[in-house]
Amino acid sequence: MTTRKIEALVRYWQEILQLQEWKIEVEVIPAEHISGDRLLADIDRDYSMLHATLTIASQRDPAELSSTVLHELLHLVLAGLVTQHRYIAGLLGTEAEQLANKEEQTEQERIVRKLERAIRKLQKEKD
Repeated sequence: MTTRKIEALVRYWQEILQLQEWKIEVEVIPAEHISGDRLLADIDRDYSMLHATLTIASQRDPAELSSTVLHELLHLVLAGLVTQHRYIAGLLGTEAEQLANKEEQTEQERIVRKLERAIRKLQKEKD
């Protein structure tokens, strides 16, 4: 999948999710270069600058690519909430902050997956 096609998908979902104020860059890299648990894609974001970089594996199945881009952009929808949570968690002290951040990440992923499934279902019903 070319970077240009992925960028087109980003713009498509960016408009639908009303994220036009975000500057989103796309970085396509070989899957073996994606570190840690980031197996398919990841989005790094700077909420204060409204800037994000979507890193996505070049070997992605084209049929799954749109869902992957949607999933990652949904994390931007939650970015303000996540930023505020992490600020407040930082006031708790190291151990409590780590626990709060772990729980936030788990819940954020659950919410993103639910939203992704709902949007895909609505999209299928529309077609």
